[in-house]
Amino acid sequence: MAAKDACLAVENVQQQLEQAPALVQETHKMKPLRTGLRTMSLLLKELDGEEYEPDVAEWLQRVRDVAYKAQDVVGSIVVEANHQNQRSKLRRWLSRERATKNHAGEIDNIGKRIEEICSFKVGGSKKEFNYSPSFKIEDIVGFEDAKEKLVTKLIGDAGSGRRKVMLIFGEAGAGKTTLARMVFSDHRIEEHFRCREWFSQALSPEEILCRLLKHNSSPEKQTDCLLTGELKAENIKQNRYLIIIDNVPNIDVLDELMSSLPDELNGSRILLASRADLNVQQSVSFSYKIKPLDVDHSWKLLSKKVLDGENHQDLEKLGIRMAEKCKGLPRAIVAMAALLNHVDKSVEMWSEFLKFDDPIPEYDELPRELKLCLLYFGHFPAILPIPAKQMVQMWMAEGLVKQNGSMRAEELGEHYMKKLKNQSFIKEGTKRSDGSVKTFYIFNYISRLCVSKGETEKFFKVYMGNNNKPQKNIKRMAIHSNLLADLKSFGDCSHAHSLHGFREKTENTTIIQSVDDFWETLVNNFRNLRVLNLGFLELDKHKVPKELGKLVHLKYLRLRAPTVKQLPSSIVNLQQLETLDMRESEYLVSLPQGIWKMKYLRNLYLGGSAILPKPLRIDYYKSLPDLQTLSGVCPDKVLKKLMVRAKFPSVKKLRICSSDLDLTCNFLNSLDHLYHLQSLRIEKPTKLPDLDAFPLSLTKLTLLKTKLPSESIKTLEKIPSLRILKLLEEAICGEEVKCSAGGFLRLEFLTIENLAVKMWIQEGAMRYVKCFFVKESTLNWETIPDYLRKKVECRN
Repeated sequence: MAAKDACLAVENVQQQLEQAPALVQETHKMKPLRTGLRTMSLLLKELDGEEYEPDVAEWLQRVRDVAYKAQDVVGSIVVEANHQNQRSKLRRWLSRERATKNHAGEIDNIGKRIEEICSFKVGGSKKEFNYSPSFKIEDIVGFEDAKEKLVTKLIGDAGSGRRKVMLIFGEAGAGKTTLARMVFSDHRIEEHFRCREWFSQALSPEEILCRLLKHNSSPEKQTDCLLTGELKAENIKQNRYLIIIDNVPNIDVLDELMSSLPDELNGSRILLASRADLNVQQSVSFSYKIKPLDVDHSWKLLSKKVLDGENHQDLEKLGIRMAEKCKGLPRAIVAMAALLNHVDKSVEMWSEFLKFDDPIPEYDELPRELKLCLLYFGHFPAILPIPAKQMVQMWMAEGLVKQNGSMRAEELGEHYMKKLKNQSFIKEGTKRSDGSVKTFYIFNYISRLCVSKGETEKFFKVYMGNNNKPQKNIKRMAIHSNLLADLKSFGDCSHAHSLHGFREKTENTTIIQSVDDFWETLVNNFRNLRVLNLGFLELDKHKVPKELGKLVHLKYLRLRAPTVKQLPSSIVNLQQLETLDMRESEYLVSLPQGIWKMKYLRNLYLGGSAILPKPLRIDYYKSLPDLQTLSGVCPDKVLKKLMVRAKFPSVKKLRICSSDLDLTCNFLNSLDHLYHLQSLRIEKPTKLPDLDAFPLSLTKLTLLKTKLPSESIKTLEKIPSLRILKLLEEAICGEEVKCSAGGFLRLEFLTIENLAVKMWIQEGAMRYVKCFFVKESTLNWETIPDYLRKKVECRN
């Protein structure tokens, strides 16, 4: 876990340097920094995936701290270098040299720390990494005999004889890895095998040989992995070795490995752990199948993990029933114990667990990237609905999810969200019209687990108003109390990279009335924020102060400010911003010119009908190439020109609103310039354009108070790729609407809400609709085909 967080910190600062202007990257101060970061990254790849000795854990903390410090310094240099906006190349170069010089002392200090870290000085002397994993052996009951049998088999023949392959197999969660670790760490194994190596997954024979050579040869013999296999074998064969490979999927890896590794008839061994019984192969000399624990051993293990000798006879019957739910699988029992350790030891609470029918969430078995994403849920109070898209956007701002090949970061985030749901860590809240999940809740006991793990791993901390002083190495903070009072008491929190504000134990928002004091405190104390999430706190003022522009590192900004009418021009300084979410700001009239300097902006959520500014002459060729969500803007002539000139070519979701019917109609006629548009929401009166104006990519259309004539249904039913249609209040006017046979052939989800028009649907229309939502609307049920009537869901 610590290795993953350290990797994340280093990757983020490397990405920051890559995105920096070329002249900043090429300054003489930056080149050694980039080299040092690459070296640290290579060392981290060696460590990622295992548990290690305390000195290595301390080293990982140092890596994480210096990487976060580098993020702050590099970010400041980039901001200062770009601040002048000089058009002359010479002036830009001078500006960036000046910015680097201003932070020269900090860069030198970081460079020295990285150099020391890369040499791995522990206890005042230079030493090599101890790559052998230091396992925390689970105290699993019922494995003692199995361990003795395997140890005896492994060290048999008094150190002579041919190399042998042995196997531990059993179903997922049966304890294969735990048993293998118990064997690996046994003192008799340590004494018998001079060379021991643990591989947590099946690597290629070349990778295994390289690691054996690197970790078990003298420095002069540690040569390049491109050398011949004979030379590698020569360095390895002098040692009796034990290689344990966990999670072996099939026998192919073993066959390749056997042909590459030397057999010096000295009693070397290979031990595999697999779900499959590989004993059918002649190369496996002995196999041991792990059987599930019986009920007595299951309860003994659970009580040992949870009660630890405490006398709770009232819980024994419930505990035995919960142990039975784990089906004798130690991993499930340990996972259950981890959850029970974060709730009260009471009959009432344990009875609630018995009602839990979903699979038992197993935190320790999550991939590390999923662990970090799950822990992020711990910022939120358990009772609050958590918007799925907002969570993914915060993950992106933190660098927890990034583009992976052809898969966009948003898609990867949604994939992670589904995995967490499928493994019962989070539960669905509300759904969107297409059936996808709109909000999630986190189970109370999972929330407690996340808070506990987050603080232990120094990943984040929740403050509940207990006058806790913030820890200097905590990068993420959530405040569940009086935000303004806590901010003042915290003092300097320039180390913090994210801040989340909530009101404790309520779904209602808290109004921050002393807005000026709030912003002054926030900007002075939290100047290095990347994420500022105040969506559950209402700012009571008509404008956001110019101090906002001092938070120059922000990537995600969520404000609930319903009365705000304007944003400060200082927003030009937020050039790293990816998401600006002010969806409640319905009185916001216009955006400042600086919006065109936010080249990384991906999501812009506004509440009403804000006017997007025309770029200044100096910014004429600038665009928002990554903008995907544009919500709450006025479809005026300027927006149309910007759209036609491809100033936001990647927009997938668009919401427009205007009381001027002609403006909206004129804008819609050029809609086909948005080649990637998938979702369109139109609010206020309009007329539909010709069918050719709708992009072929459009799959979702929402109409609210558009007051379309009933004949418009003929255009709607012919939109070629339309899958989702929402007709809301006053979307269509007239006495009745007729959907003709053969219309809406690709429509899958239909919502009709607060519509006073009688709707006639002919046989053959909407043939493939999966869900038909109706709320407070008039339908002519006699004319609705049977196949569609079966899909109707009425909502009050």
